[in-house]
Amino acid sequence: MSTVTVEFENLEFKYVETYAGIDISGGPILKNLNVQFHAGQRILLVGGNGAGKSTLLKMIGGKHLPTSGCWELGHRDSFRDTMLNNQRTMATSDWGNRSVAFASHSAAYSADIAVEEMMVKLQQTYPDRRADLLKCLRIDLSWRMHK
Repeated sequence: MSTVTVEFENLEFKYVETYAGIDISGGPILKNLNVQFHAGQRILLVGGNGAGKSTLLKMIGGKHLPTSGCWELGHRDSFRDTMLNNQRTMATSDWGNRSVAFASHSAAYSADIAVEEMMVKLQQTYPDRRADLLKCLRIDLSWRMHK
């Protein structure tokens, strides 16, 4: 496996809410998260509503800071190592379009299209990967969202 490029160690995150100065936050969204991402690796985040998928992506994007734990980028603490300020990288729309797929619960998808049609690009570019996903996730190619 290639070099670890991003690593979460004992990462915890919770949304902080206060009412009249009193903390009314619920428990952590992410707790004791330990993950390593390697260069060139593809990751699929799967989980139910509220599992923390969107929160994790927002943390990777720098929108949220962890409550505790650390996130290392190239073996450096990306939240606290101020020397990384000299090596900032811009995540352009090309990064989002090519590297990350994000399905928000607030975006309505109303097209009546079969799963097989949605996977056309995948089957052209990565036919072996497509076959593995179909088997692993038990995908019914004829399934349609609105029928």
